[in-house]
Amino acid sequence: MTRTAVRTTGNPGGIVYNPVRKEFAVVWEESATGGFDPKFRTIPLTRNGSGVVTGFATLGPVISVLTANEHQGRPDIALDPDTQQYFVVFQGDDPASSSLALFGRMLSASDPTQMSSLMYLVKGGFPVEAAVTYLPAIGRFAAFWRQSGDVVGRLYVPGTGAAEGTIYPVVARPGTDGAATVAYDSGTGKAMVVAMNDDYRTYGAELSSSGALLSSFPASSAPPTIPGGGTLFPQLAATGEGEFGLVYTIDYKDVYTNLFSATGGGGGDPTPPPPPPPPPPSTPVITSFTSDVGFPATLHTMVTFTATASGGTAPLQYRFYTFHGSTGWVIAQDYSSANTFSYFPKAGTNAVQVWVRSSGSSADYEAYKSSGMFEVTTATPTVTSLTSNVAFPAQAGTQVTFTATASGGVAPLQYRFYTYHPSTGWVIARDYSTSNSFSYFPLAGTNVVQVWVRNSGSSADWDAYRSSGYFEITAPPPVRITSFTSNVPFPQPVNTPVTFTAQATGGSGSLQYAFHVFNKNTGWTLVQDYGSDNSLTYFPAVGTNAVQVWVRSVGSAAAYDAYQSSGLFTITSMNAPSSVSLVSDTPFPAKVNTLITFTANAAGGSGPYEYRFVSYYNGVWTVLQDYSAWNTFAYFPSVGTNAVQVWVRNVGSTAEWEAWNSSGLFEITP
Repeated sequence: MTRTAVRTTGNPGGIVYNPVRKEFAVVWEESATGGFDPKFRTIPLTRNGSGVVTGFATLGPVISVLTANEHQGRPDIALDPDTQQYFVVFQGDDPASSSLALFGRMLSASDPTQMSSLMYLVKGGFPVEAAVTYLPAIGRFAAFWRQSGDVVGRLYVPGTGAAEGTIYPVVARPGTDGAATVAYDSGTGKAMVVAMNDDYRTYGAELSSSGALLSSFPASSAPPTIPGGGTLFPQLAATGEGEFGLVYTIDYKDVYTNLFSATGGGGGDPTPPPPPPPPPPSTPVITSFTSDVGFPATLHTMVTFTATASGGTAPLQYRFYTFHGSTGWVIAQDYSSANTFSYFPKAGTNAVQVWVRSSGSSADYEAYKSSGMFEVTTATPTVTSLTSNVAFPAQAGTQVTFTATASGGVAPLQYRFYTYHPSTGWVIARDYSTSNSFSYFPLAGTNVVQVWVRNSGSSADWDAYRSSGYFEITAPPPVRITSFTSNVPFPQPVNTPVTFTAQATGGSGSLQYAFHVFNKNTGWTLVQDYGSDNSLTYFPAVGTNAVQVWVRSVGSAAAYDAYQSSGLFTITSMNAPSSVSLVSDTPFPAKVNTLITFTANAAGGSGPYEYRFVSYYNGVWTVLQDYSAWNTFAYFPSVGTNAVQVWVRNVGSTAEWEAWNSSGLFEITP
C-alpha cells in the first residue's frame, strides 16, 4: 500500500480519477480564520516500464477554490473527461444574504489555477451536503443537495457552469443529513443517489442517463437502536455492470454493505402501486396501448396514445397519467369514455399510463398498462456565424449591428444578446426574442458581444451560443474649435445684424453647436440650442456684449466638448459720436503738485454728449470722473508715469463708450 499526505489539516471532501492525465484530483475543507475554505490538489501516479502503478509522483500545489475566511466547505468534485474540466461544488456562507448558499467552480485540468468565476448554484432554501457526478450520455454535470429537507438535483453545462432545466426532487422525504453520495454506472448509463432521512434509514433514487428521476426506494431498513442512531454515513460505488454497492454504519458501530441493481429498488418504469390479482373474466382487459409516433421523438411533437380494451361493463372508462422527472406522475385526462389521449411531452424521459374500469365502477382501476419510458429530445440549434456590419477597430460613436445566423433546432429560434466592456462587465443588452440582429454604440476600449440561442419553448438558459471575440473601439480625437469669427468689426451701431461662425474638428461623427449671448444688462442667455447650424445671426443690444459657441459630438451627454468666446465687443446707440479730442493745458513732463486740466470735445453723432475720465497710475486704471455733461477734468497727478482717457457717448446710451481717446503716457517729476 502506498500512502501520501494530501494536507496536514482538514476534512476530506471528494476524489475523482483523471484517466487522461493519470492522476487523482481531491478536494477537502481546510481550517481557516473564522471557518473553513475548500482546497484542491492533484495526485499524479507513477508507473514502471510495464505501465503498472508504483506509487505517487510529486503532488500538485494546493489551490484555494475559495478564500473567504468563512464557513465554506463539504466540497465534492467531478470530471468531464472530454473537455478536461473539473467541477467543484460546496456549501458555504453567502455574504449577500447572511445565510447558506451552494457554490460551484470549473477548474481546468491542465492548469487548475485557471478557474471560472464563482457561481451561485443555489441561493436560499438552506442548501447543504452537495454531491456531484458527470453524465457522459448528455455531457452534463449533475449536482445533488439537501434543500428544505428534500434531496434535489440539477444539471450544469461544462465550461460555463450554466444551469440547465429546473431543480427537480430526487428523494422527496424530509432529510436530516441530505445528499450523502452519488455514483454513476458506466455500463447502464444510470446513476444512484443515496441519502439518510428523517427516520434514520438510508433511501436511494435511481436516475436515467439524462439525469431524470426514475424511482425512489429504501436502500436500507435497519431502525435505530440508540438515540440519534440508525443507518448513518452512506457511501456508494458502481460496478460498471449495472450493480451498486452501498456501505453504511448502524448506530455508529457495525458496518454493512448492501448490493442492488440498476433496475432494483423500484428502478425502471415508475408505476403506481401494483395492480390487484388477475381479474375475473368480467373485468376489463387492455389488449393494446400504442403511440402514433416512434421514439425518441423531437420536442414539440404531439403524441397520441390509444388504448384498446375488452371485457368489463360498457362503456369502459379511461384515465391517462403522464410522467416526467420534473413533475412526477400527473393525471392528464381523467376518467371518460375517450380511449385516446394527445399531448406534447417535455424534453427528457417520459411515460404514459392508462387506467381502465367498467362503467359505474368506483375502483381506482380494474386494469392498467404503461407505455414504458420513452425519450423526447431537443433538436439542438447551431450558431453558424455572428458578424458585424463594420470592421474593427472602429471609432467611438459608431453604431454597430451584429447579426447571428443559426440552423437546426425548433423554430422559431430565440436570440439573446450580451455585451461586455471592462467598465460594465457582462450585460444583457437585449433579452430573448425572434430577432437575430442587435445594434448598439460600443464604448471606447475592449468590447465583446455574445449571442445565446435556444429553441422555441425552451426554458434552458441557452441551447447554443457564439462570441464575437474581443474587438476594439478607439476614442475619437477631441473636439477642437479652429475659428470663431464675426462678419463685421466692432464697435457697431445698434440694429446692425451680426453673424458669428464657428469652425470645429474632431469628435465622433457629426458635431452640433449651441450659441449663448451676453449683454451687460441681461447676463448670459441661450439663444440657439444644439443643432447642426454652426452660425448665429442676431442684433446685439446697445452696450457691452459677447457671444460663446459650445460644440459637442452628436450623441454626447456632456454640456460641451469644447467652447470659445468672441470676447467683449461694443454696440453703440444711433448717431453715436465718431471721435473725441483730448488736450491738456500743461506740457509734459510736469512738476508734482501741478494742477493739470484736460478738455475733451466730441464730434459726429447727434448729441448731447456725456463724458467719463479715467486715469492711469502704477499699472491701475481708475474712474476719477464718471459720465456727466462736463467735458473738462482737472487733477494733481502723482510722481511717475500717468495717463488719462476720456470716454464719450450720447446721453441715454447704455454702451460703455461710443468713442474714446487717450492722452498717452506722461511723466510727473518730483
